[in-house]
Amino acid sequence: MTAYVRPRDLGEALELRAAHPDWMVLAGGTDLMVNANHRPEPAGILDLWRLRELCGIDAAADAVAIGAGATWSEVERHPVIASRLAPLALSAREIGALQIQARATLGGNVGTSSPVGDSLPVLLALDAVLEVASVRGRRRVPYREWCTG
Repeated sequence: MTAYVRPRDLGEALELRAAHPDWMVLAGGTDLMVNANHRPEPAGILDLWRLRELCGIDAAADAVAIGAGATWSEVERHPVIASRLAPLALSAREIGALQIQARATLGGNVGTSSPVGDSLPVLLALDAVLEVASVRGRRRVPYREWCTG
């Protein structure tokens, strides 16, 4: 039987991920559900859907921080993204149907890194920077260095 855990906060999520690197990480679930019948059952599922620390969109004068758990609907509709990062808002409109946009996340698009990921060329063009975290800490990685092929 597959284990299922929904952590209360990011710290707990990072500890669980470190303890169970073989578990499937689930947020929007759009990729997971499409391929569910073609993969073996995961040993466990770490459900990050709507985890508070991953869902925000914060706009400052010099940067916009978009959480990995932000949905494409949220990205498209955010007024600061629409005005300052218009290519990202426009690409969000092209990601699947409305139902997919309401569930699929920016982090899922980056994590999957599918060659057909609509946001990925835009992230490169906007010179995006990712913040990644583990139990060892956080670091910032330019997306151009993350996406290497």
